[in-house]
Amino acid sequence: MKRHILGLLLVLAIFNISFAQTEHVLSAENSTVVVEGGSTLKDWKATVNVMTGTCSIVEDSSFAIASASMQFETGSMDGGRGPDMNAKIYKALDSKNHSHINFESKAVDVNPGAEGKIIVKTTGTLTIAGKAQDVTLQLEGTQSPLALTGQHTLTFSSFDITPPSALFGQIVCDDEMTIVFNLVFE
Repeated sequence: MKRHILGLLLVLAIFNISFAQTEHVLSAENSTVVVEGGSTLKDWKATVNVMTGTCSIVEDSSFAIASASMQFETGSMDGGRGPDMNAKIYKALDSKNHSHINFESKAVDVNPGAEGKIIVKTTGTLTIAGKAQDVTLQLEGTQSPLALTGQHTLTFSSFDITPPSALFGQIVCDDEMTIVFNLVFE
């Protein structure tokens, strides 16, 4: 009986070693996330200034990402047009009740790309202003260091958000916006 338990422990240890993971942390200093859109007056962009995230890499002979998680602080977004415009962004995102935009991966596929790059396709849950939706993101980048770029288009209405407006509704943001990612992990 003792041999069976030792054998089982040995198999579990080998299994655990073969699927060991290293967690890479988002370098906020070297990463950028910008939300871009249009309005009845002109195009706009808002930069996320506070973000955190992790990416778990499977340690084996191939490069695989086991999971990814990102958090963007809504109250750190800056539209570049002063505190009044930023307040409109925070109100639209209901930042008092939902301080972060979150992404949690469910599945991640990594494939080789051109010129030594990797292509990462991840499906996960994106939560904005308390509403969660499954999205698929496609990013391109490098394995070492782990650096990924890409963009994803979505709409305010798909998250039940009323687009920000100004001048008593005379200037209204378009429903569609694009999130542009430049993520570097350490």
